[in-house]
Amino acid sequence: MKILAATDFSTRSQRALRRAGLLARNVAAELTLVHVVDDDQPSAIVRLETREARRYLAEQMTSIAELKGLQSDSQS
Repeated sequence: MKILAATDFSTRSQRALRRAGLLARNVAAELTLVHVVDDDQPSAIVRLETREARRYLAEQMTSIAELKGLQSDSQS
């Protein structure tokens, strides 16, 4: 089973990621985190935002207790 959780990096999204992590743990599912970067911007900004989003997603996987140790994938 796979679970997809989207985030905009807000406090509300962090709560949703925690719940998704708990659900993934309870049903032994793979969790995919996703953040959408608006590509209707100059390419340099898109690259910067994508890099920062990936860094932040990875940080969330290690800092949110409910996500630690889960099989996961992060997309931006």
